[in-house]
Amino acid sequence: MNKKFCYARLAFIGLGASIFAITAGAADKPVTVTFNDAGCPIDVSPETIDVRKASNDRVVWNAVKSSGGDYKGGFMIVFDPFNGGSRLSTNNKARIKSPPVDNKIPPDANIKYKYSIMGRNCGDILDPNIRVL
Repeated sequence: MNKKFCYARLAFIGLGASIFAITAGAADKPVTVTFNDAGCPIDVSPETIDVRKASNDRVVWNAVKSSGGDYKGGFMIVFDPFNGGSRLSTNNKARIKSPPVDNKIPPDANIKYKYSIMGRNCGDILDPNIRVL
């Protein structure tokens, strides 16, 4: 099977916060991001997350420490196809929730969009995938 890969633009321009309205019928799709003691992301599960555009699914990234417990050192998600911009960040919380996928993004199970996970004080980046269905 021929898979297409689309890469989100990686732009690290400050840490901003956004507020998004909750949409009725939306489902939360959990993703666990593991950080090491240096604050670098070292693992993400699942590697590919499916979101359903029609039901306004949202991704919820939960940060944990490799040594156990919540990671609250701050991290950023960079992914262009979300409504309201490409950067979602937190400074001291272990959770980030996405807005719905932008209406301009067509659903296609054969396309995997790469997104980036960055620690606040670390140059290491993880690049897992999202499929928009």
